[in-house]
Amino acid sequence: MNTLAMDPDGSIDNVGATISAVIRDGWQDFVAKPTVAIFLIMVYPFVGLVLYRFAFNEELLPLLFPMASGFALIGPLTAVGLYGISRARERNEPTDSVTSFSQIAGPALGSTVKVGLLLLVIYAAWIGVAQLIYDILMGGYVPTSIVDLIATVLGSGAGWALIIVGCGIGAIFALVVLAVGSLSLPAIFDRHIGAAEAVGLSVSTVLGNIKLFLAWGLVVAVGLAVASIPAFLGLLVALPVFGHATWHLYRRTVPSDS
Repeated sequence: MNTLAMDPDGSIDNVGATISAVIRDGWQDFVAKPTVAIFLIMVYPFVGLVLYRFAFNEELLPLLFPMASGFALIGPLTAVGLYGISRARERNEPTDSVTSFSQIAGPALGSTVKVGLLLLVIYAAWIGVAQLIYDILMGGYVPTSIVDLIATVLGSGAGWALIIVGCGIGAIFALVVLAVGSLSLPAIFDRHIGAAEAVGLSVSTVLGNIKLFLAWGLVVAVGLAVASIPAFLGLLVALPVFGHATWHLYRRTVPSDS
């Protein structure tokens, strides 16, 4: 396992190099087993397309951006099946999907479900808060089209307030998920520990390497946003790469349990 130099305060040195390295490793995992990775991740863009279509109901148009951007809040869930592939490649073992899923369905299943439900609750809370912010700032205005919505938001003071407040509060939700979800699911898969212990490990590790994980969160957010254009199809590549990269980030930041 690769190890990184630590600063006296416990933070990892050379954030850019670390992020580049884990993305490179994630890409290599994806290229080595792209068919399995795409299969494991297929549900994500499918759900995205459903929500995208659903949001074109005029009354739901204001939630299109919160729903799309909020996908990053449940992104860690989509990567669970990929950790087995990355770990198997580390050990020069077979990388078939059955092996990955059988490991998830073992002792780690209950804890994985608990953390997954927590991430879904956070996502639902974000959608509810986003709707409340819109209603307060825009007075319940119902746009007639996506073009009308964009023009109204960009052409009014209330609309700019919506952008600023919405992005600010959305960032808070993202930071919570960054701390809770970044390493908890890889830790559950790797160590078969309880949900509470895994979340605690994730939070403490993220806080101990805050510069690294803030930069990582920004890279993932921008990457997913770009990959969502058009129609979320780029997520078929971005999500498995980031999923594998998350495993390698876990390996580099969490001390070995052995």
